[in-house]
Amino acid sequence: MSDSILMRTRYLILIVVLVLFVGPVWANDSSASEEASDPEPMLAMGVTMQVIAGDPEASGERLAEFAESHGGYFTYRSLDSVVLRIPAEHVAGLRREVGQLGDTIITYNPSMYDYTEEYINLEAAVTSRREALDQILQYVETANVTATLAFERELRSLSQEIDAYTGRQRAIVNEVRYASVTVGLTTRQSTIPDKIPSSFGWINTIDLYRFVDEIRYLGAQ
Repeated sequence: MSDSILMRTRYLILIVVLVLFVGPVWANDSSASEEASDPEPMLAMGVTMQVIAGDPEASGERLAEFAESHGGYFTYRSLDSVVLRIPAEHVAGLRREVGQLGDTIITYNPSMYDYTEEYINLEAAVTSRREALDQILQYVETANVTATLAFERELRSLSQEIDAYTGRQRAIVNEVRYASVTVGLTTRQSTIPDKIPSSFGWINTIDLYRFVDEIRYLGAQ
């Protein structure tokens, strides 16, 4: 097979690679660009709260239903806790929902994480690799066999990198859009008995409070 025929064959293969790899990448990049128009900064919200619930199972179920009815979802649920992902604008509503259940919030700890710098760096990385792809396309028609092979390898590498970066961008956008809320659930019933008997029987017959008061009185004399 002559070099010209081989080169045309390699060129056709390169076009196929462009269709299979670059097309989806450009589509993803377009989607990422639309997502990048979300309000800055890229702040992700997290909340942990501890709740005293009359019925932890029922409360966990209601909170999961609240998340789903407001465009979110739950990632974990048990008798002790429920972990939710809900749109950040509905976090205040979730807090009110706890009160409407008749439960009591004993701790409420919000937090924020700034993804702005990472997102900007990812955007710059995607842009630079798209520029490299454009340069490769400009040289394809005049490339010889050796160059065509090199272009294919570089094209695959750039496509994979762009796909990874845009995937991370989408993950950040998801973190920003959906707050992570962890609700710990405990019952109203005390887990500590009013009186803990001692293994020494004679101690159980002593009024410790009166005993301590007598010691304090004698010490003051």
